[in-house]
Amino acid sequence: MPLQVIENRDDDTVTIGSRTVAGWVAQDAQCQDCDTQIVFSLAHLALFCPACNRWLERHCDEAECLYCAGRPAQPLAA
Repeated sequence: MPLQVIENRDDDTVTIGSRTVAGWVAQDAQCQDCDTQIVFSLAHLALFCPACNRWLERHCDEAECLYCAGRPAQPLAA
């Protein structure tokens, strides 16, 4: 069964299975590996595939970056 990805535009959240994250679904963008809708994370300002549970953008190398420094290895880390 495909992973259910539901965007809630009223509060800028996306429900992915049983998890909810701040962000939105990237329009007209699917993962090249699994064809799942790509999600933009507001917390880390980066795109990720919820099905593959991987970031689609590299983090920056700035140690002071609030978005990248605390970014987990996987977007949906427990």
